[in-house]
Amino acid sequence: NVRGPQFPSLHPLFEQFANQLATYSDSIAERAVTLGGLAAGTARHVAKTSRIGDYPLDTTRDLDHVRLLADRFETYLSGARESREIAQKLG
Repeated sequence: NVRGPQFPSLHPLFEQFANQLATYSDSIAERAVTLGGLAAGTARHVAKTSRIGDYPLDTTRDLDHVRLLADRFETYLSGARESREIAQKLG
């Protein structure tokens, strides 16, 4: 639930983020499986193992959502960079 004067311009941006993250995550999972790994992507498993904190459900203001999403994207990208470094060290 997003409210505020920036909502009309933010809504397409939020959709673009969601689509791009899904595509990126799918690519990572496909590569992991190709290399013999397991891509456990059920909602239950992801929620249990995620480093990303719960999203406050009472958030409604448009720019508050932007801040919360930016924080979560940074956590996600930090984990991706860390994983890439580990993979490079392991060859």
